[in-house]
Amino acid sequence: MALLDIQGVCVRFGGLMAVDTVTLSAERGKVTGLIGPNGAGKTTTFNVITGLQQPTKGRVLIDGEEVNHLAPHKRARRGMARTFQRLELFGVLTARENVMAAASMSARYRDSKESPAVVADRLLERVGITEVADVPAGRLPTGQGRLVELARALATKPRLLLLDEPASGQDDAETQHFAGLLRQLADEGMAVLLVEHDMGLVMSVCDYLYVLDFGRLLAEGSPDEVRHHPDVLAAYLGREYQ
Repeated sequence: MALLDIQGVCVRFGGLMAVDTVTLSAERGKVTGLIGPNGAGKTTTFNVITGLQQPTKGRVLIDGEEVNHLAPHKRARRGMARTFQRLELFGVLTARENVMAAASMSARYRDSKESPAVVADRLLERVGITEVADVPAGRLPTGQGRLVELARALATKPRLLLLDEPASGQDDAETQHFAGLLRQLADEGMAVLLVEHDMGLVMSVCDYLYVLDFGRLLAEGSPDEVRHHPDVLAAYLGREYQ
């Protein structure tokens, strides 16, 4: 059974159907991609999964349990964490303090004995930015800021990690390092759901892909299947991926 299942989810804003009967899943130990053009409904789907947006119709399940009724913080306590398309950092706090904030909250409900400072230093080292640990997050370039956001999400010890365009603002070396990190997290048993426009990253790191277009599920399958799907080529990828 998949860790995450969303079944027949619809989101309507007035006369606009932003998400239209979408069903998808994310499994432990795999990186699952959710791709599509801008405005396809990817971030809205993330908001439904995390509880920031109530669906007009459909269900969200974690480990087979429906969580539609749960607030975002209660979903987080069931092992869900996310990053955002627009950076959501505490700009006046240092990179270390951003991660410590999440580690402190996680320690309270998980009864952890590990110091938040130790957690923060370990995770900043893991994502590769120990050299900026004492720099205010608001002063960091976007690529490093996204790694702080990732470390902060990992400080909650998630089972399900949702990443919304995490490679945006990263250079080639950062993206390559990031791809390796995603594979490590999946290999450790985490379920990773990735929204990303960097198709090189998506095709190299994802085990399975879902493609949205105008709020509908256009296609799904392995990266190789999706890259050759005629509807996906026409709507999103273009001839370069044939």
